[in-house]
Order: sequence, then structure tokens, then C-alpha cells
Amino acid sequence: MKVHIYAMAAVLMLAAATSALAQSQALRATIPFDFYVSGKLLPAGTYVITPTSHGEAIQVSDRNGNSAVVIAAGYTRNHSASLSRLVFRQYGSASFLTTVYWTGFQNGKLVATSKMEKELAKIEVSPMPITIAAR
Repeated sequence: MKVHIYAMAAVLMLAAATSALAQSQALRATIPFDFYVSGKLLPAGTYVITPTSHGEAIQVSDRNGNSAVVIAAGYTRNHSASLSRLVFRQYGSASFLTTVYWTGFQNGKLVATSKMEKELAKIEVSPMPITIAAR
């Protein structure tokens, strides 16, 4: 019985490590609108999205020196695991990065909600979701 428990624990640890390794890969996306990450406004452009070494935060940066780091607050189910993508919430003209998904993985990383987005959410009843493909 103990052998089965240890074997199951080893399989679960290996699966978690494999998922974390793949989700540590950088994604590239062209974002056609200005957007906020962790309260910082970034201009439209091509960005590289890179999780930190421990996967607790995500860095978003472009070639022009625009950059922001945000806490990856949790996980959400990836219902379209065949596509790497970024999801934004848009309140009027203000867009906020909310989730990052990697191809082939069951979960995406949730981005911590900024104070500014929380304030807008009190005013706007239902933000519009926007999905941008990443590679």
C-alpha cells in the first residue's frame, strides 16, 4: 500500500514539474491597444510574456524598454489548450491583462487585479473580454 502512495505522489510531482517547466516558456504577442499590467500603462506593440523563475510573477516587456511585472495570483482552467493566448478585460477604453494561457496545458495563470481595475469594476457592470493569440 505504501508503495502505491509513494508512486502516486511521484507521478503527481512529475506532472506538476512538467507543467511548471512548460509554463516558464516565454510567449510573444502583438497587442493592438494600450493596456495595463499591475497598474502600469503599456503602449500597443509586440510583447514578450515571461514567468519569473519560480512562476510567482509574470514579466511583460517589449524591445523599447516598456516593462511591467505582476503577481500570478492563481490558476484557471484552460478550455482551449490548443492555443497560447492572453486575455484582457476592457472597461471602456482601459484594458487590463487578466490571464495567460500556454498551449497544451490544463491551467492558465491569473494575473493579480490592480487597484485601478477594481475601482473601474465598481463602475462598469460587465467588462468586455478580449483574447489575443500568442506564440
